[in-house]
Amino acid sequence: MTSNSFARRLCGTLAASTFALLLAPTQAQTLLADQPVFSTLSVPGNLALALSVEFPTAITAAHTDASYNSASTYIGYFDPNKCYAYSYNTDETLRHFFPTAVTANHACANSWSGNFMNWATMQAIDPFRWALTGGFRYAQTSTTTILEKAWASAQGGTNNFPDRTLSIGVSGATPFAWNNFKMRVWGAGNKLKFTQNGAVDSASVAYDGTAPVADTVYDLSVRVRVCDLALGAANLESNCTQYGSGGSTVYRPTGLMQKYSNQIRYSAFGYLNDSDINRDGGVLRAQQKFIGPTQPVAGSNLPAANGLAEWNASTGIILDNPDSNDAADTASSSGFNTPITNSGVMNYLNKFGSIRRNTYKTYDPVSELYYATLRYFKNQGNVPEWSTPKNADAATRATWADGFPVITRWNDPIQYSCQKNFVLGIGDVNTHADRNLPGASGSSEPSKPASVVNDTTVDAVTWTDRVGVMSSLSNLGSTQPYNCCTNNGALIAGLAYYANTQDIRPD
Repeated sequence: MTSNSFARRLCGTLAASTFALLLAPTQAQTLLADQPVFSTLSVPGNLALALSVEFPTAITAAHTDASYNSASTYIGYFDPNKCYAYSYNTDETLRHFFPTAVTANHACANSWSGNFMNWATMQAIDPFRWALTGGFRYAQTSTTTILEKAWASAQGGTNNFPDRTLSIGVSGATPFAWNNFKMRVWGAGNKLKFTQNGAVDSASVAYDGTAPVADTVYDLSVRVRVCDLALGAANLESNCTQYGSGGSTVYRPTGLMQKYSNQIRYSAFGYLNDSDINRDGGVLRAQQKFIGPTQPVAGSNLPAANGLAEWNASTGIILDNPDSNDAADTASSSGFNTPITNSGVMNYLNKFGSIRRNTYKTYDPVSELYYATLRYFKNQGNVPEWSTPKNADAATRATWADGFPVITRWNDPIQYSCQKNFVLGIGDVNTHADRNLPGASGSSEPSKPASVVNDTTVDAVTWTDRVGVMSSLSNLGSTQPYNCCTNNGALIAGLAYYANTQDIRPD
């Protein structure tokens, strides 16, 4: 049993594997079975999300065009083909954008272009969330869904999300007939700061919809009402899914994880939000499981109800705490001693950095994160040193947990010997001190945990050297630092090659 290789960047979309028999035009098509003979169950795949949830991955600009081009389509939480108005309220938590019209050319009169808002505000994690789950749901009611962009911390600087100026087509992208529209996202939390002539790094005031003053800096809360029937069902976004019927019909934004919820089981790994460079490794945030309201049953064509479902089958509302036992276990027995009220694969992907709302982790040991994910598939168990909080006050421990379970009692994610296993990662090119692995050593590392020392199933350096030979790079496994940053390496490449070519579960 092998595990398909890790992708550092999302270069495409997930898709179910399909096979077709190509025949001459005069022959009928033959449908091939996707399950073993005498079996009524299609074997589900396992997908583990290895999320390098840290700075600057989360805060980097999603769209790198320095200038806005209305002829281009920019994806994100806003519909590029809609115009929006801004709903102001004295209560900041209620402010949001809502659709008012459809546009064929991304241009809007006296309103906000959704295409422009995606270019101006989306951070790199936002399209990733949008594609996989439909996006981070800030608010869900019986009739309404509001998404919010990722939290923009003040870590790093504007090189991560540069300040921008729109000088052409301002009236087609915004409600203003200005000759300048200056913007800032970096360090603004959930807001977009804008001005015409002022210094965009100055303190801002909430924009309330009245006539703006040219030299004042304003802010908008970047939340948007989606799957709204106000413009008719024919004009809903393409990712809106219907729930309920008749008078209780509601549409919710969904992604690939919901679409394939009966064919793929999911889990999630991340880091403790501890920015000490001596904090090694990755931790399990959500166990491998089916996430939908139903799940397949071996030996039956009928699905069963799923007690760990992450959304309500009737309303489409994503549940805050579907894995409540793991949440309670973290609070009571893992040393964090802090209430955990959020859990689940989709919630962790969508909400990291939004519950505590302070800063993201720095010094990301990505090779160790991937190794932790491999340990899970290999049923080798958690590395205690990677998941145990150090001596710290309650507030610090709560920050490290980041509002989600830190799971130390792992289940076995493998159900069938013929199961296909995948690891999907998100990260950036800046990694640090990630060499505390079997067969490897490096600077800026704490003592190697005993469970890592005792792992003789893989030698990270040997396998990375093999990748180096294929790439005409000598001693790649021993190279430190690799590319940049603090005493990192390319060991993730060797581990991925090992996992993709070897039987990782000979048992």
